Amino acid sequence: MASIALWGLLGGIANLMAYQDGYSAVAFTFSMEGAENAPGMWRAVHNPLLIHIGFAFIWLSKFATGLLCSISVVQLWNARNTTAEAFNAAKTIGLVGAGISMFMLFFGFVVISGSYFELWRDLVTMGYEAHVYAFIYFGFIGILTLFISQDDK
Repeated sequence: MASIALWGLLGGIANLMAYQDGYSAVAFTFSMEGAENAPGMWRAVHNPLLIHIGFAFIWLSKFATGLLCSISVVQLWNARNTTAEAFNAAKTIGLVGAGISMFMLFFGFVVISGSYFELWRDLVTMGYEAHVYAFIYFGFIGILTLFISQDDK
């Protein structure tokens, strides 16, 4: 749980510290520049407000994950010498936090950037790399979440 919390907090902080880079990546995705000859170019978005909202979805999801998982870490630590039921209950808020990032990674990178904006077509600029890292993060968070969610007896 602590590693997921740290991933969320560090990722959110890094996104804010390099805001222009993140904004530019989302703008590139929304513009569909990497999918130049795609039949769905009419879906491209150039509205700065929508691009800021798209980027905020990423870093706010990371911060929510970091915060909820951090709270869960404290609750788990406090419940370590109590009953199994209390310990299992202390996982709940952290599992919600992990779920938020899993949703962001799947919905944001697979559904929105990959399917809607067809970023998968971009093998040169950032499309392939963005999807690979989203898959890696989703995989690790998912595996850890499965492990953590097991009932302790």
